Amino acid sequence: MTLSFRIFIGLLLLTQLANVLADNDANHRKPLPRLTDFYQRQALLVKGNAPAYRLTLPAQVYQALSPDELNYIGVFNEQGKLVPWQLTQAKSTIATTTEIIALGFFNDYQKTMIKPTKEQLAVYRNNASISINLKLSPSYDRFPPTALQQPGTLNAYYIDLSGIAHSNELTKLDFQWPAGHQNNHSFDVAVSDSSDFKHWRNIGNGRLVNLRQGAHAITIHQVDIDPPTGPYLRIRFASDQTIPPLKAITGHFRHNEKVTPESPWQSAALTPLAQESGYEFSTGGDFLLQQLRIRSNLGNSLGEVLVQKLSDQKWLLATQSTLAQFDYNDGSYQEQTLIRLPPSRNRRWRLLFTAESADYLASTPKVEFNWIPDILTFIRQGAGPFTLAYGIHPDLRNERDWPNWRNHPFFPAPERQSDQVQLGEKTSHTPDLPQQPTAQFSTPGLLFWLGLSLFILIMLVMIRHLIKELKENEDA
Repeated sequence: MTLSFRIFIGLLLLTQLANVLADNDANHRKPLPRLTDFYQRQALLVKGNAPAYRLTLPAQVYQALSPDELNYIGVFNEQGKLVPWQLTQAKSTIATTTEIIALGFFNDYQKTMIKPTKEQLAVYRNNASISINLKLSPSYDRFPPTALQQPGTLNAYYIDLSGIAHSNELTKLDFQWPAGHQNNHSFDVAVSDSSDFKHWRNIGNGRLVNLRQGAHAITIHQVDIDPPTGPYLRIRFASDQTIPPLKAITGHFRHNEKVTPESPWQSAALTPLAQESGYEFSTGGDFLLQQLRIRSNLGNSLGEVLVQKLSDQKWLLATQSTLAQFDYNDGSYQEQTLIRLPPSRNRRWRLLFTAESADYLASTPKVEFNWIPDILTFIRQGAGPFTLAYGIHPDLRNERDWPNWRNHPFFPAPERQSDQVQLGEKTSHTPDLPQQPTAQFSTPGLLFWLGLSLFILIMLVMIRHLIKELKENEDA
């Protein structure tokens, strides 16, 4: 038997032995998580027959988990079988903001400047809510001197937008006439913009209508325009009628704003620091912290705070911010209490105040935090009710095979997931702990070690024969 043939036979035997050992190992993989592995359980009560359901994890889930344990939870059906689930962070949405600002304008015929009121109305709208804020705006009472030198044109008006930072977001003009001059008129209007008062570009045309007959009326008092690129607007009317002087022109400034989802605000318990001017607190859970709110208990206050987080046993600077609170005699107030943080799951935080922040040290301030919510999505597989289980025993965490469905390509898209699910009351349980290992070998384990020993023995024999044959060939 030649040397090459012996090597071929040996490799063939080793390949077969490796396959046997691999099959034996595959048949004894770690088991999937079981419902009885967890300390805490909550029922997931679903409505309808959607293929997948989603809910926002409440604070109590984060508080019951040990650090880095958020991915070691489970969703089980009535039969106690693990169903596919995944955790994703709530995504930011785009909110449309419309600011309605009274604009100052110049009447080219009467050579007068009409100043706007100082109220600014802001309407914030997204898919979930609408909010309206009324606040002060600057008065745009300055007008370029060159405008007064332009030849006057009857029924023309000019607007100066140079005092508005976001003038390129103007999308609509609203025209108002004094009382007694609004009935039965129809005017064609053209709106142009310019950056030098010489070259004008048309950005919108419309017809303003106010017709009344008894109880019937047709009213159009707004003109849609393209966003202007120059700071000056010219408004011209084309009509055989006499155009009464305008009372007011308001602009609708519309822009999109990225809105980060927020959780409910959670209070933090502060502990004064012994050797530094500040406080320490813990979030008490694996929250993805994104904002702090710090309020002084002493009313009118000013301060400067450094926010630190504990990471790998080191205190690292997260951000620095100025704080302010003022209450005015007219009942209004001004405050800067919100601090935005780079998203972080760190649990321990410190607030260090500068020497100018005595108000925040004389009386313990009120501190709250919120976080970016995590969305739990699970497949309706098997019969309900379903159960959310969390808080796995430490001895079981590494003894289970944890499937990863996070990036599964066929997991139902968010628009196909139902939010008709309610979280039941939390119940506590004692996990079934693994049995203590004994000195006896199990049959599969014994076969594995015997196979491994045989594998090593065959290798040694082959190496011995190979060395012997090579030596004999050298002697010959």
